[in-house]
Amino acid sequence: MKYIGMFVCNILLTSTGCQAQDQETYWAAVSSNKINQEPMHGITLSYMEMLTKAQPYLALKGNDLRIPYPDEQRIQKQDFTSFTNTRIKILNNKLLDSIYGIEAGKDTLRINFYYEGTSDEDKRFVINYIPISKNEYDKATAALKKKRNSVLESRVAYDATALDLGKMRPFYLQDMETMDLINPMQLASELTQSTDKTAIVYHSAILSRNDSLQQFKTFGIHDMQLSDRIAAKIGNSAFGDLEFYVDAHKRNQGMAIRQKMMSKNAMMEVFNTIVNQFPSARLRYFGLPKKYEDGDISGIHINIALTWYTDSKVIRLVVEGIPDALFDKEVDRDIAVKDEHNATEIKKVFAHYLSLIDQADLRVFVLSKDFDELLDRKENRSKSRLPGQLWEYVTSWKYLYDLDD
Repeated sequence: MKYIGMFVCNILLTSTGCQAQDQETYWAAVSSNKINQEPMHGITLSYMEMLTKAQPYLALKGNDLRIPYPDEQRIQKQDFTSFTNTRIKILNNKLLDSIYGIEAGKDTLRINFYYEGTSDEDKRFVINYIPISKNEYDKATAALKKKRNSVLESRVAYDATALDLGKMRPFYLQDMETMDLINPMQLASELTQSTDKTAIVYHSAILSRNDSLQQFKTFGIHDMQLSDRIAAKIGNSAFGDLEFYVDAHKRNQGMAIRQKMMSKNAMMEVFNTIVNQFPSARLRYFGLPKKYEDGDISGIHINIALTWYTDSKVIRLVVEGIPDALFDKEVDRDIAVKDEHNATEIKKVFAHYLSLIDQADLRVFVLSKDFDELLDRKENRSKSRLPGQLWEYVTSWKYLYDLDD
């Protein structure tokens, strides 16, 4: 009987252990740190904060791992090799973060990994999790998914046909917290210069007018086509990039849209839309062939641009990447801008050369008159003050002497 009792006891213990192992447990990320406990700074700290925010929960059942957010994954523990699965091309496609151990205990779960983005010799890091109830897990993950899905579904094409800065920008570009939900792991793509995902754009700029400082923020999205969506449209012409430049009172002071490799017909539609809306606006051009009084002709530039000036705003249309054949030709059929040309004749020259371009990158800027003047002030003409497209707006598509006007 003694041996039978021991046998039954062993069966019960084994059964209890199997049940515990087969029971799903739920975990919430609470912190991250270096294995050697040294402090984290700068981009490294931002990266760790991104990971804990982008994958805040997981569920574990034996060897099965469930990652509910941002995209549902069910994998084996041994197949969970990276949080971001982002690779560094210049390091032979080495993973930016690579998991080397998962340690599960009663009251803690530790995921140990290497992070190649630090210059420190010791590249070992850990994300720490604590247990939570199934109810807490279900409630938290459902709320996260619902919030993110509402943002993703709000990414409808912004109709910019009216070129109206008074129109409210899209819901998904209202603030940084909302924008972060679109691509929660974007920092990994930025660090590895990956361009295979839709990216949000957020910058701050402080500009000066005499002794007065004014703060502006950029809210934008790039490469919406990678999400099978359209960022903006003018008429039927679609754009993949959309940016807004917003002042401290949350008013739109500028907008920029861009489409890579836009077709000739679409470019002509955008051009005609602007022409028809502002028939009497003052014009300035850049990059078109020009014929001087002595008969000399300067050829077409690699980029051409036309800017309309109205009483309240400035609209700039930019065509980037003139075809080599046209660039080498310099001028077509002796058609060029002359000093005595009025706005109507300048538009005819621009339309002629636009009709010779099958595809090109197209940008449209719409800025309030006051914001355009502020950007063009000499004290604001530095790359540190004007991030992203604002720097290009000030320095590109103008002749050099324009910068000293």
